Amino acid sequence: MPDALDFSEIESQYIEMPSGRKFYMADPQFYLPDLVYAIARQPRWNGTSKRPIYVAEHLVHTSYLIMEEGGDPFEGLVHDLHEAILGDVPGPWKALLPDFCKLEKYLWRKMVESMEEELWVREHGLDPEGVSDECKRADWRSLMIEGYEAMPSSGKDWSRPDGVDRTVADMPLHYWSSEEAEEQYHLRWDELTVTR
Repeated sequence: MPDALDFSEIESQYIEMPSGRKFYMADPQFYLPDLVYAIARQPRWNGTSKRPIYVAEHLVHTSYLIMEEGGDPFEGLVHDLHEAILGDVPGPWKALLPDFCKLEKYLWRKMVESMEEELWVREHGLDPEGVSDECKRADWRSLMIEGYEAMPSSGKDWSRPDGVDRTVADMPLHYWSSEEAEEQYHLRWDELTVTR
């Protein structure tokens, strides 16, 4: 079995995207409409929640929560965008899949490098080596809100960093349809980028 970052079989290491473009892992080209289409149809937790929550809603939600942590809403909006390519693997399984984690880091780095060609992205200061502590905390808060509302256990026994929990001030979920999630993601993207 090849290493996670062995792209020697480049001709066959691609997936076809909704636009018909081929996404090659060795030379990733990020086309936003394809990515958003995919994350708006990618359920959190492999679809095991009582009601579906799509990655796109999670990202929009996190883009607001990160502001309360003193972070950049754009980072919250894009921190899991690579899941359009790799899927949303639940955290407990990621610990068992070190090669998957390598691919996640690789795609995050390539995505940040690609987006930094745009001046407004450089202004956000995304780190190609990983997300900020503020983003990690907002992501955990979003996870706890989702778990509380959508999982049978309400996430009561889930491990989490100290001080991270759902609070009465946290925003409720919308449970957007795929079409709504796609539209809302684009609206939030435009809100954070077009005016720059």
